[in-house]
Amino acid sequence: MERSHPWPQWKWHWDEVFVKITGEAHYLWRAVDHECEASTADQI
Repeated sequence: MERSHPWPQWKWHWDEVFVKITGEAHYLWRAVDHECEASTADQI
């Protein structure tokens, strides 16, 4: 996933996260930009 024009230096990467919700482990992916700021997270 990459963002083009007008800022070609902005690249998005996928970050994987394990979290526990009410005692159950969940695996999440989130989009992270070049400044390591997360966009949204979706459960897979």
